Amino acid sequence: MSTIKDALRRFDGQRRCWTQGLERAFLAWLARRGTLASTGQPVRRVLIIRSTNRIGNNLFLLPFLQAVRGEHPDAEIELVCSGGALLPFFAQCRLQRLHLLRLQGKHLLAALPALWRLRRQHYDRVYVPFASSTDHLIAAWVRAGEKIGFDDAKGDALFEHPQAPDDNCHYAHQPLQLLGKRASLAHQIELGRALHRASPQLAALKHAQPDRPLIGFFTGARKGKGLSQPQWQRLLRDLRRHSPDALLIQLTDPADPMPPLGDCQLTLPSLAELVRFTRGLCLFVSCDTGPLHLAAASGVPCLGLFTQTEPGRYGCLGAQHLNLKIGDPDAIPLDARWLAQSLAQPPALPWPAAPRFIPHASKPGTLTLLAP
Repeated sequence: MSTIKDALRRFDGQRRCWTQGLERAFLAWLARRGTLASTGQPVRRVLIIRSTNRIGNNLFLLPFLQAVRGEHPDAEIELVCSGGALLPFFAQCRLQRLHLLRLQGKHLLAALPALWRLRRQHYDRVYVPFASSTDHLIAAWVRAGEKIGFDDAKGDALFEHPQAPDDNCHYAHQPLQLLGKRASLAHQIELGRALHRASPQLAALKHAQPDRPLIGFFTGARKGKGLSQPQWQRLLRDLRRHSPDALLIQLTDPADPMPPLGDCQLTLPSLAELVRFTRGLCLFVSCDTGPLHLAAASGVPCLGLFTQTEPGRYGCLGAQHLNLKIGDPDAIPLDARWLAQSLAQPPALPWPAAPRFIPHASKPGTLTLLAP
């Protein structure tokens, strides 16, 4: 039996090598057919490709979108993305069009018309800010005079001058390499004005609990990056000792309800409402997950708990946050001085409302931004 298993393992390893070679050859062939002659004219049409639907991954795209707009202030900039709840976060970047694409599972057939429309377009420049097999396939399919990206995930078979990614910088800042730019960990992600209005849920809590510091926390996390319920209970008791009068508010995901902890539970209807709510808190606590980074971008001081990932690579961006690398989840050290300073700061004020995305009437799978 062991001989058969060993033979199957060798066959599978050989199959992967053979398939990888085919994938590379197909990507290179498709890329050649999608390359247009350079006109030498200024860049007028830009396409950025980032098709993932993960909250944190799309949030980390914002610094690059903003930098591209600064680099090409007069160009038409379009974005390939997965759409959904993340659309409001792109409104500030003055994108001319969003192409909604998901090439996984049941979404594949629905994406084919949008892929064909992309093929009929001509772009001066295409950026792939994060290396992925799916985004590289889309980039190879699109017709453009110049395509720019990293050499990971077979990018060296696609891009004429692929760059080696700098793994020592923050993940959100890595794509800035493609523009010859850098950024500091103190630079907070800017959400713009699209989400800037008051939260009715927060207003109701402040009315019901006047003068109490409001501390929000989120216990959900993917791939084992979170804490167990007893570990959360221990951490909340420690927070209570530092701030005895605080109201501990557990924010929950309606798609993944968690055991109740703290003083109250609250489910918000959208990611936009999450940002509006957390902006008015005194403190937000979470492990490394999308809601943590959304809260950090809202401006509230965040205590980020990193059990598996590196804070220098995936931590909250902004000078007001504390990113903790957790060695022992049963004994999480709290910085009393940082907590006191954070809780003493007045919560941020809400902003006025701003523009929205609306569907493009004649082309399903495409969104057009209405300028303010």
